[in-house]
This record gives sequence, C-alpha cells and structure tokens, in this order.
Amino acid sequence: MPTLLTVRVGYPTSARADMENAHPTVKALIDGLVDAGALPDDSSREIVSTTWERGPKCEKGTHMVELVFTSQDVPF
Repeated sequence: MPTLLTVRVGYPTSARADMENAHPTVKALIDGLVDAGALPDDSSREIVSTTWERGPKCEKGTHMVELVFTSQDVPF
C-alpha cells in the first residue's frame, strides 16, 4: 500500500539547520526496515512522497530522526 513518509530531524540547538543532510542516515534506516520485513520495498510505488520537518530540540550532544509513515487508502 502506498505511504507518505515524514522525516523529522531534531537538533540540540535552535540554530538554522539543513534537515536534508540527514538523508544518508534516513536511507540506511529505511533500508534496514526493508531488510527486516517491516516495509515491503522503498521504491516510489511504496513511498510516494517524503516530507522533511524540523523535530523537537534534543539533549545536548544528540540528534533525533523520526520516521512517520502514513498509509494511503487510494491506489496510485
């Protein structure tokens, strides 16, 4: 079933940030979900859209990546 993916990236400061710099990490996380069988595939048939958002501020010295998958009931 097609899904929308929202990637939330949290930083330890409130300074400006380029969330897409987390792409290599996010790609590895998604590949791990596919390898584990939690996602059937990571092709454009499965993940039809990806949105990047700023996540909540994290503890100093840490970063946070949250993946939110929203199923689409309408076939594409």
